[in-house]
Formats: sequence, C-alpha cells, structure tokens
Amino acid sequence: MGNCYETKRSQYNYDDNTIDAPTPEQKSRPRERTQNETSMKFISQQADDDNYFGTQDDLQKFMEVPKKMIRKQAPKFEANAYHDGYNDKVKKISLDDYQGKYLVLFFYPYDFNKQFQEEILDFSENYPKFKKLNCELLGCSIDSHFSHMNYCNKPRNEGGLGNINFPLMADVDKKIAADYGVLNKNGNDQGTCLRSTFIIDDQQIVRHLAMNDFAGHLRAEEILRMVKGIQENDRIRPKSQTAADKSSAKEAKQESNSKSFSNLPSNKKTIFEKIGGEEAIEAAVKIFYKKMLADPKVSQFFKDIDMTKQHSQQVSFLSFALGGPKKYVGKSMRDAHQYLRLTNAEFDITVGHLVSTLKDLNIDEAVITEIGKMIEPLRKDVVFTQSTSIYDQIGGEKAMEQAVEIFYKRMLEDPKVSGFFKPIDMTKQKQMQKAFLAMALGGPKEYKGRNMKDAHSHLNLTDEHFDVTVGHLIGTLKQLNVDDKIIKQIGVQIEPLRKDIVSSKASQPSQPQLQQNISVQSQKEQAPANQQSKILTAPAPQQQQKNKLLIDRIGGEAKIEVLVGLLVDRIYSDQRINSFFATVESQKHKETLKSFLIQLTGGPKIYKGKNLREAHSGLKINDVQFNAFMTHLRESLKQMKVEPSVFHDFCGFFESLRPQIVTVKLQIFERLGGEAALNNLSDKLYQKVTADDRIKDFFTNIDMVKMREQQKNFLMLATGGPNMYKGKNMKEAHAKLKINDLHFNAFKENLLLTLKEELVDPQTFLEISNLIETQRMTIVTQSLPLFERIGGEKGVQQIVNRFYDRILMDPRIKKFFQGVDMTRLRDINRQFLLYCVKGAPSYNGKSMKEAHMHLGLNDTHFNLVKDHLLQAMKDCSKDPLSLIEVGGTIEGLRSDIVSVKVPLFDRIGGEQITKKAVERLYVKLLADVKLKDFFKTADMQNLKNNQCTFFTVILGGPNNYKGKSMKDAHQNLKLNDSHFNIFKELVQQSFREVGVDNITIAEIARVVEQIRKEIVSVRPPLYERIGGEKSLEIIIEKFYDKLIKNQAIGQFFVKTDPIKQKNMLKAFFTTIFGGQQMYKGKKLKDAHANMKITDAQFNEFRSCMEQTLKEVNQFNVQLIKEVAAVIDHFRKEIVIP
Repeated sequence: MGNCYETKRSQYNYDDNTIDAPTPEQKSRPRERTQNETSMKFISQQADDDNYFGTQDDLQKFMEVPKKMIRKQAPKFEANAYHDGYNDKVKKISLDDYQGKYLVLFFYPYDFNKQFQEEILDFSENYPKFKKLNCELLGCSIDSHFSHMNYCNKPRNEGGLGNINFPLMADVDKKIAADYGVLNKNGNDQGTCLRSTFIIDDQQIVRHLAMNDFAGHLRAEEILRMVKGIQENDRIRPKSQTAADKSSAKEAKQESNSKSFSNLPSNKKTIFEKIGGEEAIEAAVKIFYKKMLADPKVSQFFKDIDMTKQHSQQVSFLSFALGGPKKYVGKSMRDAHQYLRLTNAEFDITVGHLVSTLKDLNIDEAVITEIGKMIEPLRKDVVFTQSTSIYDQIGGEKAMEQAVEIFYKRMLEDPKVSGFFKPIDMTKQKQMQKAFLAMALGGPKEYKGRNMKDAHSHLNLTDEHFDVTVGHLIGTLKQLNVDDKIIKQIGVQIEPLRKDIVSSKASQPSQPQLQQNISVQSQKEQAPANQQSKILTAPAPQQQQKNKLLIDRIGGEAKIEVLVGLLVDRIYSDQRINSFFATVESQKHKETLKSFLIQLTGGPKIYKGKNLREAHSGLKINDVQFNAFMTHLRESLKQMKVEPSVFHDFCGFFESLRPQIVTVKLQIFERLGGEAALNNLSDKLYQKVTADDRIKDFFTNIDMVKMREQQKNFLMLATGGPNMYKGKNMKEAHAKLKINDLHFNAFKENLLLTLKEELVDPQTFLEISNLIETQRMTIVTQSLPLFERIGGEKGVQQIVNRFYDRILMDPRIKKFFQGVDMTRLRDINRQFLLYCVKGAPSYNGKSMKEAHMHLGLNDTHFNLVKDHLLQAMKDCSKDPLSLIEVGGTIEGLRSDIVSVKVPLFDRIGGEQITKKAVERLYVKLLADVKLKDFFKTADMQNLKNNQCTFFTVILGGPNNYKGKSMKDAHQNLKLNDSHFNIFKELVQQSFREVGVDNITIAEIARVVEQIRKEIVSVRPPLYERIGGEKSLEIIIEKFYDKLIKNQAIGQFFVKTDPIKQKNMLKAFFTTIFGGQQMYKGKKLKDAHANMKITDAQFNEFRSCMEQTLKEVNQFNVQLIKEVAAVIDHFRKEIVIP
C-alpha cells in the first residue's frame, strides 16, 4: 500500500471554524497489502458505514464510552497470548494475572501493518519505563496466537516486530474487544478492534481510556505520563469509595442487564407501550410466577425466597428492559443466577411460561416474538456452562471433605470465631458446609439448608469475622496445594455473600477487599510467626473517588471559560502560530472554542462549527505548530492548578485529535528539531564512534571539528534540511578507506543508539535507519568472506546456540532430539556450520545422508529446521546477504536429509488445515476494498467448498475438483496483476496464520503463481507491474550506480547531489510508468537544453535501465522491452539534433 498509512501530524490552531468532529472523508483504512499496491487508490471512498465520529450524535456516542467505563471494574478476560519470554512461547493469560500491578491494555486492528507496527514498537521501546512504575503492557488484536508468533518472529525491517518486551493476546472470538467496547461493527474493517488504550490500576479499575480511528493513537510517552499522573494523584489523594460509587456500580449492573435491550428505535413505540404499560407488566408477573411455582421442574429455585421482593424486582426488570420508566438496580443476570446451575431446558421452561403468560393476556403474536428475540441473548448469562467446574478442578468430593475438615480445625482454634460453634453439632455442620461449597463451586446440588441471610442473621457477624473466615478458607486451600488462580476464582464467588452474612454496623470493605485478603493470607502463610500480626493489620486501600465527566472534574462550564481565556491569550501572543488567527475576531473565537470544549468533555451538545478536518484542511498545520498549541494548553491548565488526572486526561483528549488537524508532514530534519538538534546528535555520535574499537582508527589524524561539521551538514541534507554540504559525494569520500560491512554496521549501530538515547520517535527512527542503509553500497568498498561477516567462530557459536534454543521450543520437530546428547550435537553442528561458511577446512562427522537417513524426515521437517536457522541468524543481527548465502548452502543439502517424500498438501496438514486456511482467506477477501466486490452475488459456501477442493488439487492432494477451468471461471471478471498479487498475499497470510512455516508458504506461493496467466486478463500500469514504490527504489539505487560509472554519460551525474538526483529519478519514473503524478521538475527539453546529449548517450541511459532490470532478476523480457519503449518516447525532448 506504499505510504497510504503514514500518519500525518501537524500543529493545532483555532479560528471560529476550526473545531468539530472529523469529516466523512476521513474513512477507515483497509488492511495494508503487498508492496505491489499503490497508495491512495485503495482508500475507501464510502461516505457511510464507518467508525469516525463524523456528526454531533457520533461525537456524543464517543463521549459515552469513558462515561460508562472510567472508574469501573475492568472487564475480565482470558485468552491465549504469545511472548518470547514465556517458557512455551504461548500461554493462556487473564486479567487476574495482573493483580497488584498497573496494566496498559491497548487494542490494535490486526498484525502485519506498518502503522500499527510503529505503535507496538513504540510501547516496546518504552517498556522499561513502564516496568519501573509497576506497570505491565499487553497488546490485543483479533489475530490468532499463531499470527502473533509469526509477527514477532519476523524481523522489523521486513514488517515484523522482532522480539518485543510484552505479550500479544489473541482475541480470536472478539469477546474481549466486545467487552471493552472497541469492536468495530461497521465499515471496511468490520470485526476488527478500534485503536484503543486502557489504563487499568492495581485494583483492576479502568482509570483512563483513549479510542482512535485507524489513523491515530497516543504515543507511549503520553500513556506513560498518564500512568505517572494517576499514581501520583493516588498518592496525594488516596482512593475512597463513596455512596455515589455504589450507585455507579448499580448503574453498571443496570447497563449490563440492559445491553440486549438497548437497540430500540427512538421513533417507534416501545414494547412496554405496546403491551399496555406498567399495569400489564404487573398482571403478567403475577400470572408468570403462578405458573413457575406450580411447575415442579423449576419451583425448587424459589424455596425460601421473599416472593414479594422477587415480584417487585421482576416488574422493575421487565419494565426497564422493555423500554418503560422504571430503573432496575438489582444484580446482573450472571451474578443473580450463577449459583443455581440452570440448564438450557430450565431456561426454555421459563421462557415458555413467559410466552404462555403473554398469550393469556392476549398480547399480539408479533410483540411476543419480539420479546422472545430480546430475551434469548440472556441465555449465556443465565445458563450454567458445562465446563470443568472449580469443584472438579480442586479434586471433587474427596478434596471437599479434606478441605472442610482442615477449615473447621482452623476455625475452632481461632478465638475470634470459635465461640460461634460451641452449641453446634459439628458433624452436621460439616456436612452442610460440604454440600454448600460443592453447590457454590459447581458440584452436585445437594444443599438443603437455609439461605445465607437467614442462617447467619442472629449471629451479629462483622466484616472482621467474615474476613477471618475467608482467610481460613484461603489458608485451607493453600494447604491442599490448590492453584492460586483457582483460589482467586473461589474468592470472587464467595465475596457476594458478605452482604447476606454480615449484619453488624461495621463499615463495609472496599471493592477490592477480598483480593487484598487473598494477598495478605498468601503472605501470612509464608511469613514467619513474628511478622503475621503486621501482615494481618495492613491497611486496606480506600475506596475510589466518584466517577465524573471531565467537564465536572475540571469545575464545569465556568472553568472551561477560564481555560479558553488563558489559552487564547497565549496562542495569540505566540509568533509561531498567531498568524493563523490574524483574520479571526478574538471574542468569537473564544465562544467557538468554549462550545467545542464543553461538548468534547461531556457537556451539552452546543458546538455548531465545522468538523476538525474540514476546518483545518487548508491551514497546512505541522507537528511543530501543533506542539506549540499543546504547550500553551498545558501551561494554561497548570496556571489553573487543576488536578493531575484532569491535566493528563485533558491533554490526552487533545493529543488524540492530532491526526485530524495536522496536514503537513515535516521532513526528518524538522521532526528531529532542526540544526540545533543535529548539532547535539552529531556531537554525541562522534563521542561514540571515536571510542568504538571497531572503527575508531578511521578518525585518527583528522580534523575532528571539520569532520563533525561535515557530518552534520550531510545529515541536514539527507534528512531534508538546508543544503549546506560542500564535501565530496559519499562514494568518492569513502573510496580509499577500505570500509567493509562490519565497519558500516558499527557506525550504523552507534547512530541508532544515539537516536534512541535522544528519544527519537519510532517512525523517524525507522526512516533514518532505512536512509542510512541506502548508502551501504556506496560506502562499503571491501567485500568480506561470509565467515568474517557473520562474526567468525564466536558468531557461529552464537547462531548455533540460538538455533537450538528455537528448535527445542518447537513441538513439531523437538521430538527428533529427545534422548540425544545435546552438548555433543551442538558441537557437531558448530563444526558443520563452520565448514559451510568456510571457517574450517574440513568436517569430520557423518555425511548428511548417513546422519539423517533413519529419521524419516520430510520436506516440512527440513523447512522448519532451515527456517529456524535463518531466524536464529536474524536474532543474532546477521546481515541479509549472509542469510541468503547460508540459506542457499543449506538448501543444497535437502536431497541428502529428506528421506520421505510427502505431497505439499499432506505436509501442511491436509484437509483440516486447508479448510481453516480457506475460511481465513475468505474473511480477508470480503474485507479487502479491491477484491470484495467480486463476491457480491456469489454463493459463499459453495465458493469456499470449490476453493478448498481446488487448493487440495494444486497442492498435491486428491483430485476431486469438478468446477470450471481457471480461465473460464475468471475470464469475465477483468482481473489484473494487482488483484492477483493481493489474492496471492492473502493466501500466504491465511496459511501462515494456521501455523504453516515460512518456507512451505513460499512453496505454496510458487504453486499459486503458476495459475496467474489463466486468471489475469487485464494488464495494470507498468508502475504496478514492476512492483510499485519499494521495488522502484531498489531499481533507482542500482540504476544510479550504473549511471555514474558509465564512461559515456557518467560526467552528467558525478557532480550532482546524489540524494536529490535519485529522488528526481524516482519521481520521474513513477510518473511515466503510470504511478502517481510526482514529477515536479522542469520540462525535459528545458532541463537538457544545454547538455548537448547525443543519440548514443541516450542509448547508454536506456541500456543502463535495461541492465538494471535484468540484474534485479524478477522481470521478464517483455516487461523490459516495455520499459525501454517508454523511455524511448522521450528521446526527442532530450537529444539535441
């Protein structure tokens, strides 16, 4: 997709028309595709069905998200995650794993996307800073853990992540995204996650969230600052729960219960009105419970229940759920039914009695059907899921008997609670306790005792009694070696009983009290006796502050007005940005900005101005100017002495608007900070290189002051700054220095380390890294043998160690190494690899055929081993040329090592894997903006079946394909090479995500490539067929090198600025080959008028391009002829007759 995902950032300024939500033109971006695709052609042009907050109503909906989640308990999650730091690389994680720590949970749409890669790497670079704050990071997308594994194993310079410092979680069923409210339900990327960041504190409360479209995100440093601010604020003002918080908790339950009933159109009658209002609901509930209590299959659930209260709760719930005025403040459906272990049959009986009741009341059939559809989604919360229960996990009946015995032994020995059991028949008590715990933890429903409230009401128990009891239960479970995670689950299930058991007037514990009990008890079990009392008396964290909108937290509309006054005065006085407001009346601007801020922070919808993108589109605002505005905003907030959390949230809101306001992408030079920053960078760089033993000798006996100045001027030129460089070109300047790849790598390492120390943002860092790499061919003049390039014997040992680390973690092949002396095997492989890279004259071990013939290895095994070796080299930072050479050497051994020939179809996993890959493929095809329209009228199931059968055939499986030939099936679709390239790339992605290794995927790609000529019927522009922007950059590098070496025409190029000349050539060829119109230079005739170029010299120019295309080795003769013909077209404008 080229650069179409590149986020444009700019300075933030205001006039009377500057602020509003984004326009419909800012559309959700499609998934990044292959390098062969061009950029702007593929951006969605739909005006509807997107996720941008483009209208006033949309903005209000956006503001509802923080209102609902901030200061609330974070939704629980559990899913597989991949992390190189895990013992098995993949493990199941949950929110409970982060107890006692802060967590930054960020969602991104999908893997293998340049824009989202930058965000992840930004977090990874800053991970140590988060770690110091006791804060963990966790990324999440809808991709599988296989996809995450491939993403993390792929090098960064190839679009992967390399090894990052935190896990990536796989939300394959999209439940986590849905629970956190970030699931994208519309637009081209329907079903993916919105880019979102949640800060969850050490009590698992959501403290901050930010949601963005695909084009924007908050930088890691901003999130880090917010975490610091939240923690600092908590130290200054400890969290305390108020009555209002309890009210908020009830509202959260209410929202949870009503989730399935929230889609009623405002312009239609509610069901509440259709059935006759509250009077009808009252009558329905009476009849309903009469039926339920008369039915022996469900009546037992109402034993010992206060039916008057139950009746009232049911009326409130139905009134609320069906659109009536009553507010339901009871438990959530899950909490209310979790101990009953209801079955699907019992749920159906209940629904049946409700339907029968409605029919008795002569309710219209259509309305009854509508109510049925609304109730059905509650099944998942009400019905007990038959998974392994906690009761079974801890050992069933036998373990329960042991637990009850140990528990009561502890209780009877504790003077704080033993008195309650003096008049009790302990045998009967233990039996009742065993039955109750069994039922509560998912075991048999044999408990026949009283409800908790009735059983304990006369005991006057306090919170302390309850906590001591819970402590003994936890101690019992630990004594039985029950897993800590299960203990936490049991704690969560027991905590709701507190309100029924505690009857004294002792103050209620904080929301996370039980988790503290668990933590404290865990410490107690491991602490010396003389420390236990201190642990037990540790102060509990206080309750959280009342949840408020940002507008309330800052002090209402009056404070917003004060902020606007301070802010406008500041920006009008700043010469960097005040020119934007030269024609704007100050008071009118203040009113516009005030109405926008009131609406942005959760107040009334009173802003009537343009949307943000439209208001700022013609202003050409850049990042430096936006940063200036943000500085004034921060200073104004400081002057008002707002609370730190308000300060950080306010700034965070504005920072999230940057992509909608910034329209000018600055050069690297400007993003780094201009000449002063480059001076500083150059000084620090030369401190490093002159101390580096690998390259310091190059800097002896030279004028370092002059050298630094030259280097700074070159960096200014190369990064887009003013041209002050007067030195030689790079090739000439380094020709006599005998620089090899190791020297070049050392200099590059020092430069990149300096950039990291200067906290250069990831995107700029990557651009500079690529920029330096383009100079390698110009600067390196000494070719080293492979053995030296990979670091000699030390480098070989490093690769072998990493190789076996990877091999022994791969379940697909580690079985071949069981029972083997690994020390000896590593040494043998070290010797063999030394021999292969010519670091040793001979190899004395067995031949490859003899060593492997008894193992029964097939091509998949070979591919996996080869892939692990090449990945090990990448992990050890070996250069790409060395990887290619080693890969070629290893490939030559395939026939000696592989002894079992297995068809490609069977090697990938046969029909099962093929079907999974096809399912994933069609999800991607239907989401692709260029391909999805081809499937509008297709029978998708039939198409998938045919596709699966077709893949089976071409990959070497059984030939059961009965469909049309490829040519007949596609001849009317007018598919071009670009379409085919996208399809081919999506096929590779799909097989990669189901666990197929990279080398086998390359085989699949070669097989798919063979059908191109039968499918493609329309030829795309030459620019696309040569590979687009990235391919053209490689061509221009090689082409320019030939031009300056050519004796006939080299003189025209040797004295030009190489960087500018290459950019000019790239723009020219992009334009004439049918790409984007980029060439802005002089007319060719004017540019060459004084050069007196002959036909022979023009032929040399064309010949250099032809030779370059042949050397790139991916273009056929016909394409090269087309390129030559296009160049020939301009002969008459360049050659002087």
